[in-house]
Amino acid sequence: MGMDEDAALDAAEELLAAIPDKDEDVTDSVYADILNKAKELDSLKGRLS
Repeated sequence: MGMDEDAALDAAEELLAAIPDKDEDVTDSVYADILNKAKELDSLKGRLS
């Protein structure tokens, strides 16, 4: 795997880790963090295709 693939896997793991459990409150900062990580992953995905 190349560096982009590794970065994409790391970003995907971070995105999954940022998603709160169903009984946790989703604050604006948590929601913003999820969106930022999703955008980063989407950007990396674009570079891989």
